[in-house]
Amino acid sequence: MTRKREFMSTMRLSSLEFLIEEAFKNISRNVVISIASITTVAFTLLVVGILGIAVANIEYTSRNLPGKLEVAVFFKRDVALEKVEKLAEEVRNWEGVKEAQVVKREEAWRNLQQELKREIDLSDISNPLPHTLRIKTVAPEYIISVADALRKEQIVDEVREGKEVAERLQALNKIVKWIGMIIGVFLFVASFLIIGNAVRLAIYARRQEIRIMQLVGATNLFIMGPFVLEGTIYGMLGGLLAFLLLFLAYTYLYNHFPLPFLPFLPYEGITLPLFLLLFSLGIFIGMVSSFISTRYFLGRKGEQFD
Repeated sequence: MTRKREFMSTMRLSSLEFLIEEAFKNISRNVVISIASITTVAFTLLVVGILGIAVANIEYTSRNLPGKLEVAVFFKRDVALEKVEKLAEEVRNWEGVKEAQVVKREEAWRNLQQELKREIDLSDISNPLPHTLRIKTVAPEYIISVADALRKEQIVDEVREGKEVAERLQALNKIVKWIGMIIGVFLFVASFLIIGNAVRLAIYARRQEIRIMQLVGATNLFIMGPFVLEGTIYGMLGGLLAFLLLFLAYTYLYNHFPLPFLPFLPYEGITLPLFLLLFSLGIFIGMVSSFISTRYFLGRKGEQFD
């Protein structure tokens, strides 16, 4: 039993070495096609990464723009503070509400006096301000619905929200996502075709060896191994290249061209998600395209090798 296990282990190791060796042979034999395949995958994933970063930054900016994406609720002056706090507690449980802070009329009056003390003396004027409620939402699309719901409350006098900013960010987010989907589909198809053609060329170049392997009883799955691994390597390298280019470009822009009035997502926060996204997509593109191409050619019972 021990010898049998050692033999099986040796066979599996030899098979793995064979697959890796043959995959790299195919890559070295078709350098131009290999470079074209890797470049195409990298370009595809580069566009996907740019659009993904754009969407992430739009959502991050919408959550961190101070004031402009805040709902300000002004109550009627005769409304008691207890009613304001009760409504605030209800609002905190609404869908999409991140924070609801009550600002007492006395506190607001003190802040106003402090801001205008150098320009005008307000100490002799009675407090004209009402209680207010300032609400932040988890995403810009909730601002309009929350504001409209608060306008229906009888104790509310006026509601102000960054409606225009919220609508523009929401529209921009949708546009970027749609553009990403359309461009992504075309680029994914191009990547699949180019990697598939690279694998087909490798199969055709080794058609006599493959025919001999089929005649001596090698299974199609075993023959497919090096070619599927070849396509997977193309995808992995393309994903890594796209990640490095995007990371270096985004880090440079973030450090050298800051926009203080627009909070952008720190590059530390996108490094790992971006790497996982591009690397996994690269593997998927390379593996699936090479598998489909190889399976199609080997599934024709070898007549294309005769």
